[in-house]
Amino acid sequence: MDRLMMDFERRMKASGQEFRRDKKFQFNQIIKGIQMAFRAFQVLNEDIEHSAEDKGWEVLDAWYEEGLEIVRLLLLYDDRCGKSLTNRDNLFKYLRGMKGDGVITEEVLSRFYLKK
Repeated sequence: MDRLMMDFERRMKASGQEFRRDKKFQFNQIIKGIQMAFRAFQVLNEDIEHSAEDKGWEVLDAWYEEGLEIVRLLLLYDDRCGKSLTNRDNLFKYLRGMKGDGVITEEVLSRFYLKK
């Protein structure tokens, strides 16, 4: 999240926009919250790394790679679907057509739709 927020701010500045006063303060509060969460994660990550020693480091590498894949997915989604409902609909149609583990059902997804 920290990387996404910093990238968001960098792109805003590159386009000649930036937050002012209270908005900048609020943005910085979000960054601080993300950094606090990251520090808490680092404490937990020590146990994850110890577990990886027992199971082989490939597990840890795969786990870290998944996190980076999620960031790339979010960035691509924003770029390709942020202003195109057609692209968004096509992406979700494609994802729904893929075989999965069956853990995420429409019932689960229904909690993440805007209520109209």
